[in-house]
Amino acid sequence: MTAYINPQYGHPAPVPPPLQPHTQPVGQAAYNTTMSTPLPINQQQAIPSTTYSRPEPPPLAVGLPTEDVVIGKCIIPKDVAMSALQGSYVNLGKFAMSPAIHQENDTITVRNGKFSLSSKLTPKHIASYSDWYTAWTNYEELLCTYLHPSVGIQSKCAEYRRFIQKCEASYKWHAVYSFDTQFRLELSKKGGFGFKDIDMVLYRTTFT
Repeated sequence: MTAYINPQYGHPAPVPPPLQPHTQPVGQAAYNTTMSTPLPINQQQAIPSTTYSRPEPPPLAVGLPTEDVVIGKCIIPKDVAMSALQGSYVNLGKFAMSPAIHQENDTITVRNGKFSLSSKLTPKHIASYSDWYTAWTNYEELLCTYLHPSVGIQSKCAEYRRFIQKCEASYKWHAVYSFDTQFRLELSKKGGFGFKDIDMVLYRTTFT
């Protein structure tokens, strides 16, 4: 028998016989290896897997209106407010609506034991920058109140307000309001509040 030197003790030690290859019988999975025969699959221990979950994005809104919203003298219907908070296009005239003191079509409703007088609300015609500014201020306040701070809506709205103001100083109002309407309509299709991302193609098309 061949011997080798055991480095720990310094004297020959017998060499163990080589492992013989193991072959499965015909008809079964054949293995030709010096390793031991693997266990059947149903007896093997499952390898634990690690799963990674993406962090949840910050909520878009910190709350949602449960009824009509009153901002100053303006009454914003709940469905209009919800559309605005979802990034949908809204007619700014609906953010400058204030009911008259009394009209023939007023209705009296009782809610939780309280009487309330509801009047028909008609969207205001935005005929000037002053009208637009009033409506936009109410629209901006609604977004800043209900949207999550991570959206950064306050700075976006303020920058767009200054942009419209500069346009009004250089071009006729009907052209400025046409740009505003088309820009916000296209923006709503993207489902966001990117008021800082001015569409320069639309700008040149409108004002040149």
